[in-house]
Amino acid sequence: MKEYINTDMVVSTAEASITECDKTRILVVDDQKTVRDVFKLLITYELPECRVDLAENGAEAVDLFKKEHDGILLMDLHMPVMDGQTAFHEIEKICMLEHCKMPAVLFCTGYQPPNGLNKVIENSEHGLLLKPVSGDKLVAEIRKRMVA
Repeated sequence: MKEYINTDMVVSTAEASITECDKTRILVVDDQKTVRDVFKLLITYELPECRVDLAENGAEAVDLFKKEHDGILLMDLHMPVMDGQTAFHEIEKICMLEHCKMPAVLFCTGYQPPNGLNKVIENSEHGLLLKPVSGDKLVAEIRKRMVA
């Protein structure tokens, strides 16, 4: 005897079970300690309701995300061990496997962004910040994603 599955029901059930990441948790990922420290200081001062986690490369970011499910990531693109774009795709896989919504990712770079990045940030809550970025711009971009 064959069983038939109503795929419409399966999709709606899957969508209903997607959990949100915590948008009051912000993960700052940068290989430069000074950048991590300045971003943390600024965010902690301007957004005291937020908790800031730190990672110095993409691999650490992926490991931290698995534990904390930060809702907003500030991700440097060029880092040793694992770059920001690779970390982004690894976090996407985690979100698909764990049925959680992808966090908003603000890519931060002082270099020309890779070609494929435009497809990632186009029509999404992700974004690109060019270094050096002002504190006001950084905080404004985070606030936009906290309410999205």
